[in-house]
Amino acid sequence: MGTLTICLGGDIVPTKINEQLFIAGDGKRLLGNELLNILASSDANIFNLETPLCDELEPIVKCGPNLHAKSDCVKGLKAMHITAVGCANNHTLDQGEKAMFHTEHLLKEQGIDVFGIGANLSEASKPYIIEKNGHRVGIYACAEHEFTIATETKAGANPYDALYSFDQVADLKSVCDYVIVMFHGGKEYYRYPSPDIQRICHRFVEKGADLVVTQHTHCIGCRENYQNGVIVYGQGNFLFEQSAFVDEELYANGLLLKINIGKSKSIEEIPVILQKDGCLSIGNEKERLAIISDYNNRSEDINIPDFCERKYKIFSQDYIEGYLRIPLGYINANIVLRIINRLIGRKLFMSMTNQKHRLSLLNIIECEAHRELFIKGLKNITRIE
Repeated sequence: MGTLTICLGGDIVPTKINEQLFIAGDGKRLLGNELLNILASSDANIFNLETPLCDELEPIVKCGPNLHAKSDCVKGLKAMHITAVGCANNHTLDQGEKAMFHTEHLLKEQGIDVFGIGANLSEASKPYIIEKNGHRVGIYACAEHEFTIATETKAGANPYDALYSFDQVADLKSVCDYVIVMFHGGKEYYRYPSPDIQRICHRFVEKGADLVVTQHTHCIGCRENYQNGVIVYGQGNFLFEQSAFVDEELYANGLLLKINIGKSKSIEEIPVILQKDGCLSIGNEKERLAIISDYNNRSEDINIPDFCERKYKIFSQDYIEGYLRIPLGYINANIVLRIINRLIGRKLFMSMTNQKHRLSLLNIIECEAHRELFIKGLKNITRIE
């Protein structure tokens, strides 16, 4: 039995700044020699493709951006020595089912396997299995619910579902000697796990996962060694330029995980840094040490009792203002009201509601029965089903 090496990377989205390099299949420019050599010497390279590849745009109705990249960008993915992509994420259906299947076809034509999506829930939930050098590795990909989720009758991404996902991981562990979970969830640009995310990831490990990696947050988080598994809360982007949305310090740094499976098992975190030209570098020693030092410090933080709960409570105070503006921001098209709402959203919300109203809203969101009915009703009136 030999050693199996797998490189697991974060989010990839070709953007205007590097699109032509993807189309040209210029892996050396996109990644640089050192990083490209790391991937070339790996047995398998698995990434999260965060966008459909298509030339005909048919954006679905959703909140948030509808991403896309040109079909020919698949040449760049091939040039990176990518062997498989997980597409269980919140953008896989951004341009509709046709574009999703077109993307899958393009990738498979290039010899790149695809998992985490399908024509229905049964297909989307199928794991990806690597058999090589005497090892059998299973990879399970799932995503939180954000407009692109498959159902029994609808194509899309495999959802995280507490009634099924943990059992599916347990079933996968029964036929594999190593199991990886790619969980697309968590709050963007937050470096620590929420209490719920931590409980979910713990449960995946308890059910047999050897490595759980949360993606989607677009920033490097922290690591937890839990029971017999490893959890990386926030891998960061691999290659996704987002300067229009957030501070560069967050989105520009990511971790490539190099997993070695043999008589012993190890996981190496390799920092990757997005340059101004939209290409990647592993950086110099000082840059790498700084990234890993911050990562290690955050990893120590989450071992402090109640740290995640307390940190998340503080974080929620910053975001509640934006959430409270949502039901008020579209009262009508009056620009004055919108400006007022943005400036004093919380005060406006508080003045237009009383404690009974606020408790009712909390109950609708927190109680499973109310939340399910509320979601179904909103989908009906927005006609997205």
